[in-house]
Amino acid sequence: MDRGRQKGPGLLQPRRIGVWLGWIALLVSSGGPAPAAARGGEAPEAEPAADAALSPEQAVLVRKGAEPRGKAADLDSLLRLPNDFLGGQKVETVAGASRTEWHRRFVKAVSELTRAREALEKTKRELDGVAESGGSSQWSIAPPGGESAPTASPLSFKLRQQLRGDRERIEQAEKALRSLRIEADLAGVPESWRAKAAEPADSRPD
Repeated sequence: MDRGRQKGPGLLQPRRIGVWLGWIALLVSSGGPAPAAARGGEAPEAEPAADAALSPEQAVLVRKGAEPRGKAADLDSLLRLPNDFLGGQKVETVAGASRTEWHRRFVKAVSELTRAREALEKTKRELDGVAESGGSSQWSIAPPGGESAPTASPLSFKLRQQLRGDRERIEQAEKALRSLRIEADLAGVPESWRAKAAEPADSRPD
């Protein structure tokens, strides 16, 4: 019995060494110490506070390094000027057209009429010049002792045709201006929004 008791402690010591060696081998094979939660029960780090204000989809984009949706649109809305910034006030319109548009329409109609009248006056002056310079043909044949009847020259005939065309242009321009005035009167367009045509010159006989 005494010998058995003396040998007991000697047998337990190698077993303890073997257990410790086994634990050390297990730690080395696992790649390092145990996780923090297993060691001390520490809680994982919390997400940044900035992600809490974003939607789940935006938070994923932020983690991937992308810009959250809606951020660019918000920037555009900040840089966009108000609709009434340049004008200062709402533009007044009559029958769907502003003062500038009505004035432009009248200026166009008046300009067409003015150009047609100027063309007519120019044609009349040219025709008068042909008549004063003896526009009849010098090759007119007359019996002996009689006077030759004047005949119209080709230039005179051309000017008379042009004179007729100028008068038709004046009629069309006057009709267009008259229709525009009627439209403006029915819509209640103020007189200050319109352009007035000059009084025509007195028509001279051919």
